[in-house]
Amino acid sequence: MLTRPLPIVALCSFLAQSAWAQTSSELELTSSFSITEIGIDDCADDIDGQLNLSGNFTNSSSYSGYELRLTFDIGQEPCSRDTLNSCPKYSGSVTAGCGCLKSGSTSSISYTGNLSDILENLGQICDSSNGSSEIRFYLEYYNESDSSNTVELRSTAQEIHFDFSRPDAPSSAPRLSPGEEAITVRFDSISGSDIAKYEVCYKESSSNSTEDAGTADGDTTEEKDATTETQKRFKAASDSNESLRGDFSHCSSVSTGESSHRIEGLSNDTTYEVVYAAIDNAGNRGPNSPSASAAPAEVDDFAEVYSKSGGREEGGCSSLPGLSPRTPLWLIAALVLVGLARCRLRRKSLAGLNLLVLFALLPATAHAYRFGTETPRSTSVELRLTSFQPGIDKEFSIPEGQSGPYERIFGNDGDWLFSVAVSEHFFQAFGTASLGGSIGFWSAEGSGISASTDDVSDKTSFHIFPMALEVSYRLDEWQDYIPLVPVARLGLDYYFWYINDGNSETARFENGNKAMGGTWGWHYTLGIHILLDFFAEGMAGDFDNDAGVNNSYFTIEYQSSHVDDFGSSKSFRLGDNMWVFGLGLDM
Repeated sequence: MLTRPLPIVALCSFLAQSAWAQTSSELELTSSFSITEIGIDDCADDIDGQLNLSGNFTNSSSYSGYELRLTFDIGQEPCSRDTLNSCPKYSGSVTAGCGCLKSGSTSSISYTGNLSDILENLGQICDSSNGSSEIRFYLEYYNESDSSNTVELRSTAQEIHFDFSRPDAPSSAPRLSPGEEAITVRFDSISGSDIAKYEVCYKESSSNSTEDAGTADGDTTEEKDATTETQKRFKAASDSNESLRGDFSHCSSVSTGESSHRIEGLSNDTTYEVVYAAIDNAGNRGPNSPSASAAPAEVDDFAEVYSKSGGREEGGCSSLPGLSPRTPLWLIAALVLVGLARCRLRRKSLAGLNLLVLFALLPATAHAYRFGTETPRSTSVELRLTSFQPGIDKEFSIPEGQSGPYERIFGNDGDWLFSVAVSEHFFQAFGTASLGGSIGFWSAEGSGISASTDDVSDKTSFHIFPMALEVSYRLDEWQDYIPLVPVARLGLDYYFWYINDGNSETARFENGNKAMGGTWGWHYTLGIHILLDFFAEGMAGDFDNDAGVNNSYFTIEYQSSHVDDFGSSKSFRLGDNMWVFGLGLDM
């Protein structure tokens, strides 16, 4: 029986007719069948699915003495009436591939049957060894008063396609990268417009014990059950897709948009052989590719490498009592949201933001001092971007020429950290003092480490949500005359973090604890904010009137963070010294 999902509505195709026949819009034929592409395996089994045909002669009121027939042909020209003689007839002396399913003298006619029964009697399509063919269904009109027995009208065809051409065998073996209890398979695509998917198959190598490896998670194992002769009506078992798989019994489908597949649920230190093949739209599987072999091996993620290097972070709750690792995440996120809600953006805020973009790109066009009435200021919003690398390796005494656990996994380059900060002004006399909070996101990804192989497919990642409560002072007293504004900041930090293993699940330290937690610390910041209003004062005034944004700044800051639970010996060293660039809006 067929198991692959297929369309419900059959493919329609207009066929050129011979001189003695013509198509007509007066004849309407519709059909439905669960299969439109039939391949070798379909013919090898009982083609399961009902064929439904229905037709209408729309101009019956102008005619009398006619007959409607539901007919079909197999890869031939449409049948003539004298070939069919009586109806139904699709066996015995019929050699032209024509048949009649049902006839009648009413304006509507329908037929319901099983395609396998038609094919069993004909036996002309599925017996083909290769190539392709079609079976086409028609509604035909015959004028009974015409003694010449010619076909008067014929509908366009409803077509089902038979394809017995297999895809080519891949010329190269798949490329294998071992992981922990897994193998990542990479392969080259196969040319051909009708390739629908690929199939990756594996088996335990004969060099191992004969014990069955089992079915990997997510794999579909094709069982080699005996098939009765009545099921194999048309094709021999030797023609089936299963015969091409050989003894590679554990197989998984991979879409054509992907060029890799991860086989999981394997045993470490056991060698497996892997092949792949292409499958076309009709479900025909091509031959196996050359095989490749690999053995899964134990792979250490970052948490394990850190622990084995002597790291003392154990995960879990922060060192400050009464708080779970996630508590500050919600507190500071709520603070940022409240601050954003208080931003007095008006209806034209979108237009104001567009003005800001143009505003930042304009050259210095005016240097006149800006005077006039501004809307009151109460809130600042800053978008910040920096290259960040946590100082985890500072915990270790690393000999010259060697690398710490962080550098071994993630390298020595920083990754981008993006954050947003919101603050409320509480002092605006000689400069501006503010209190607020910030929240950001940073992540890094690297390959795990295995003692057995250098070509490891397992990835491990480190994720941090840096959060802070900040008090800041901005010396903006003379910014209308000198557009350089000194800024100083002091903050209380909390970094919520977690580590993922090669299966994208939370990793564990060597003591069994989940590699997830929070670390407290502090930071100070010194910087210069460049007042953009100074360079386009007219636009700045419009931005204030339309969006309530008093001042816009390009920010350049140096930040030194010390995030280690205030010197705890059992905490990550997550701080870093970094240059921070951003955009600030004063509202």
